Amino acid sequence: MRFNVRRLRTPPVMTIANNPPASAIANSRRAAPTIIFVIVVVLSTANFYLAFVGISRFAAIFFDMLGDGPLPRLTALVLTYRLGLVALACGWLLCASIVFRRTRSVRILSALLTGITMQISITIFALFLPLSPIIQSVQDTQ
Repeated sequence: MRFNVRRLRTPPVMTIANNPPASAIANSRRAAPTIIFVIVVVLSTANFYLAFVGISRFAAIFFDMLGDGPLPRLTALVLTYRLGLVALACGWLLCASIVFRRTRSVRILSALLTGITMQISITIFALFLPLSPIIQSVQDTQ
C-alpha cells in the first residue's frame, strides 16, 4: 500500500489577525507617547484660548451683570492672574515638547496631561461660579 503525500493536512498557518507579532505590540508602545503628546497639544491650545480670550469675556459679563458686586475668591483669583494662566498654558506645551523630543516618557507626558486637565477644570469652575446665584434667582422668579 502506498502512502499518499498529497492527502496529508498541514496545520493552519497563524496569521497576523490570530496572533499579532511582537513588532505590532512594540509599535503600539512606541505610538503611546505620540498620542498623549497630540492630546496635550490640543488641550494646551484650548487652555491658551480659554485663558487668553475666555477669561476676559467672562470678566466683561461679570462687570455687566454684577457691576461692582463681590466675586467669589476663586473667580477673583482667576481674573486677577489671567496672564499667569496664559503663561502656564504655554508652559505646559513647552514642557511637553521638550519631553517628547528628548525622552518620550509616557509618565511625564501623562503628568503634564493631568496638570492641563486640572487647570482647565479649575478655570471653568471659577468662571461659572458667580453665575450660579444669578441662574438661581432667574429660576426663582419664574
